[in-house]
Amino acid sequence: MDEGGAVIEVRNLVHRYPQGNYAVRDVSFDVGPGEVVAIIGPSGAGKTTLLRCVNRLVDPTSGMILVSAQDVLRASRGELRRIRRNIGVVFQQLNLIQRSTVLDNVAAGRLGYLPRWRSLLAPFGWTYTRLDQQIAFNSLRQVNIEEFAYTRAGDLSGGQQQRVAIARVLTQAPDVILADEPVANLDPRLAHEILSIFKESSRARRIATMMSIHSLELARAHSTRVIAMAAGCIRYDGSWERLTPSLLAEIYGAEVAGTSSFSESLRNLHGART
Repeated sequence: MDEGGAVIEVRNLVHRYPQGNYAVRDVSFDVGPGEVVAIIGPSGAGKTTLLRCVNRLVDPTSGMILVSAQDVLRASRGELRRIRRNIGVVFQQLNLIQRSTVLDNVAAGRLGYLPRWRSLLAPFGWTYTRLDQQIAFNSLRQVNIEEFAYTRAGDLSGGQQQRVAIARVLTQAPDVILADEPVANLDPRLAHEILSIFKESSRARRIATMMSIHSLELARAHSTRVIAMAAGCIRYDGSWERLTPSLLAEIYGAEVAGTSSFSESLRNLHGART
């Protein structure tokens, strides 16, 4: 963990479905300021549920979650709103307002800083200050999409819309970023570019970042630490250098590990280390 204490603290976290199956089972970890933690593992490992628990988009069955020393699970409705203001979220559903401009979508990252009554009026008209707009423009520049500021979000390509969602998070100026497959719809070149922005922004702004990524190569290239999950449990938490091919094969299972694509991923991963 990076110096400066933990921004995210999770202890003995459990999420169990009503039918009895576990999505997350006894998970504990810390994330420090400036860390970029990649969460990897097969489908159904619990990666997305874990991220949603940290923001309490999913209510865990038990455990403890602290974000910037604030208790997420015990927070009242008003307290949770203030906590979430410091948690930027980029999930696969981008939740952009398609008929609004890119600038309006990005400036929405400032909603958490408005008084409650003003934020409720946002859908009915522009409520942001000149400073909010300037912050939004700066975020658009960071993801190289400022020329589309006054374009309707729905008129952009999927990759461009992904950039808008990331710019919105940067506009929020969070302590934490949670990202679930943030580059799933981008080609490899753009994926590397966007993840580089994530990593550089996290380090520069001391943001604790957690992101689930399917590609081992992308995860390795753009994170400072890896958490590997299987069946809702953490099977490995540490540096990439100590994550062995045999442990990866065990985590992903024999069926996946035996495929040529997985073997190629391991070769590329090994090449990235050398």
